[in-house]
Amino acid sequence: MIQSGKCKFCNSNISKFYPFTEIFFLLIGVLLTTNYGIGLSTIVYTVIIFCFYILFFLDYKYLYLPVYINLLIVLLGITFNAQYQLFIDETFLILGIRPIFFALYGLFFGYSSLWLINLIFKVIKKKDGIGGGDFILFGGIGSIHGPIALPVILFIGSFLGCLYFIFSKKAVNGELPFGSFLILSSLIYFVLNLMNFSFIN
Repeated sequence: MIQSGKCKFCNSNISKFYPFTEIFFLLIGVLLTTNYGIGLSTIVYTVIIFCFYILFFLDYKYLYLPVYINLLIVLLGITFNAQYQLFIDETFLILGIRPIFFALYGLFFGYSSLWLINLIFKVIKKKDGIGGGDFILFGGIGSIHGPIALPVILFIGSFLGCLYFIFSKKAVNGELPFGSFLILSSLIYFVLNLMNFSFIN
């Protein structure tokens, strides 16, 4: 603000994306520390949201989901669910699902569901309808939130993708950044859980 949105060295405009990023992570930090304090949970959640943030804009702008970031999300989901039940609430523990299987089932069903949908599309249309990065991403989301959350996350993500397709001229003749909508849907699901909104009665 003091520099009127310009670099003081080269006088070029500073992208509005930078203050947006600063404000976004400030709000995320306040939300997480308010609910979890300063500890392991907050650190892990921040790292995952950081990965999601990168993937969201890479997919949205370039339709690119780096495998190593997707695999990092999978690793975080499996490790911290198996060791600390970080993303598992009492509802799932009552069902008798062991934490490690909670994460592995989520990974399997997340990956295989999109793979199967793409296989059916490929048989009919003779071309891929979903990118391979989306398979791993949805598997990673499943390893975090578990298998029961996947239908809700997929529905919200698909709904947001449909709205984007309807109202965005960019989407009419091009590909949809479906990974971005899955990430946004996953974050919506996470925030609703923080607000104690349950999808399971």
